[in-house]
Amino acid sequence: AIRVRQPLILPFIVVGILAGPSYLGWIKNLNEIEVFASFGVTLLLFIVGLKMDVDLVRTFGKVAMMLGIAQIVLTSACGYLLGLLLGFDSPTALFVAVSLAFSSTIIIIKILSDRFEIDSLYGRMSIGILLVQDLVVVLAIIVLSSMHASYTSYTTLTNDVSVLILKGLGFLAVVAVLIRYVIPVLLNHLASSRELLILFAFSWAVIFAATSEYLGFGKEVGGFIAGVSLASSHFR
Repeated sequence: AIRVRQPLILPFIVVGILAGPSYLGWIKNLNEIEVFASFGVTLLLFIVGLKMDVDLVRTFGKVAMMLGIAQIVLTSACGYLLGLLLGFDSPTALFVAVSLAFSSTIIIIKILSDRFEIDSLYGRMSIGILLVQDLVVVLAIIVLSSMHASYTSYTTLTNDVSVLILKGLGFLAVVAVLIRYVIPVLLNHLASSRELLILFAFSWAVIFAATSEYLGFGKEVGGFIAGVSLASSHFR
């Protein structure tokens, strides 16, 4: 892959598929592998978040939000029309359209990291758009689920979406309080020991990821927010 100038994550995926149960079956303990994968994704986004100061996020956050939503709407519309032209019914075409609209956050961040381009302007913008996509995915899953019997009315769907938004706002409010009042004091105490500081960083990332997963936003978003919450500190 290096010789043909390809990102290393591509051969990693190919080797994983070959070694897994689908082909050679060398790797069989999938539960343990899934735990490692979850930690890897969370910590990678945590490290990305550590490089993004809150003031920096405020600078490009609105632009990333607008670009991310515009890209999702445009791609979904094209995918929906394409699905209808291929003869799919409306729900199937909508499902395909939504699937086409989202990128793989972990793969793109890994490529940016390998090329040392995460700190570039377009790298930061790309990460912002990817995180917007991750949040929209959660809403899209709820909307697509409404097509099944689990949702008896649009009122139930609206309530679920509203609850999700309130959870997100509450989560961000708690994070803002921690950044302002708790984290500076806590880091000043922990910084006397490098081992404690590193242990705290790992624990902080996992706690945020688990909380975000519990609230329904996914561990990736939680890992990133955990990093951003510490990014304003000079201990980062």
